[in-house]
Amino acid sequence: MHANVRENNQLKGGVSRWAAARLLGFVLAGALIAGAQSAAAQVLVFDRGLPTTNLNNASGANQSNVVWADQETLPITPYLPGDDFTLPGTSSYIVSTIRVWSTDNTGLTLRGGVADGTIGALSSTFTATPVTYTNSQSYQTGAGAFLQLYQIDFTVSIPLNGGVNYQFFLGGPAVQAGADFRGARLHASNAALSGSTQQGANGTFLFLANDGTAQTWNSQTGTGTYCTPTPCPGWDKVSDGNVQVFATTRQAAAAVQVPTMSGLGLAGLALLLAAAGHFVTRRRPSV
Repeated sequence: MHANVRENNQLKGGVSRWAAARLLGFVLAGALIAGAQSAAAQVLVFDRGLPTTNLNNASGANQSNVVWADQETLPITPYLPGDDFTLPGTSSYIVSTIRVWSTDNTGLTLRGGVADGTIGALSSTFTATPVTYTNSQSYQTGAGAFLQLYQIDFTVSIPLNGGVNYQFFLGGPAVQAGADFRGARLHASNAALSGSTQQGANGTFLFLANDGTAQTWNSQTGTGTYCTPTPCPGWDKVSDGNVQVFATTRQAAAAVQVPTMSGLGLAGLALLLAAAGHFVTRRRPSV
């Protein structure tokens, strides 16, 4: 009887060591995968984010924040508000997230393309996160009402080289505004008054016309191709669309292709590591 108990105890100990080794194998595989993925984690490569100073109507003439949308009378549908960015340096990137801000949060789409090229659909996959400014307020209209502000993160996959000017435009459902219809609203700010990094700000806002051409607009003077032949100023200062761009370099993305070969490959790697622990520990217990 005592001999059987002893054998059972040894068996339990062997199973415990075997399970622990298998678990260690899976942990090692997971660590390898996580390490490979972190090597190509997206980073902020272009920053023209929300303003942090001179916010809303209380700032008076120094107000830095504004939201722009096009309004049209049918049968003309609203143009899409947008702007552009140029990634730094000469590296080759894979843009993975384009972040903008809006007081709209449903049915949004992102269009874009290299300047002077074709503007096409980029993404309708996004997350909309309610946010506030650094003063804990949301966006205030000229009439005084507050609208919820949303951070819109679009998931994209865009090969793009540094130094190339890229245009983007925010689309969304047209909303009736009196006898007209208003399009999607894109947050913008005056760079000099924003108090935050305003990379690439040049005082020119963009709209995408219904024929697919990018129209320029100076929100202070009304000049550009958006409002012709009569200028249509919209503010007492210039503004640029706020945007942040996240990307990996193509070299970093390529570096993780071997360890992240496929889901089946990763599963096989994990099993091999676990099996290695299995064969090492499945020895006859010593007496």
